Amino acid sequence: MFPGMPVAGAGADARRLEKILKQLSSADRESLFAFAEFLLARSTDEIQDAPKEEQQPKGIERPVEESVIGAVKRLRENYFMVDPDTLLHETSELMQSHMLKGRPAADVIDDLEQLFDSKYKDYTDSMKENSE
Repeated sequence: MFPGMPVAGAGADARRLEKILKQLSSADRESLFAFAEFLLARSTDEIQDAPKEEQQPKGIERPVEESVIGAVKRLRENYFMVDPDTLLHETSELMQSHMLKGRPAADVIDDLEQLFDSKYKDYTDSMKENSE
């Protein structure tokens, strides 16, 4: 493969590329590397320049009976577009209020739903700001 660069998970593509590289002169290998780096830079630029579309929640309904942990899993899946790091502190505080302080699960889940909804609104606001 590429000297010093393991190609993880490439499988058949890596083997095919290795066969081609062995047959090329050193000058042609350098040209191939330069072209590959050009393609990589171009695709990275396209990804960064591509307008990000606002994602919608999946609309997963709250079950009649649900644990706090189950609610967190459901809400994370439903609001997949919200950065989990922005939820970590408040989510763990709410979970602790249930697990350590005995706060009723239904009340904690209500607060979790409000938290996730609030973070989703922050996300949509930032998407609108970025599109202007």
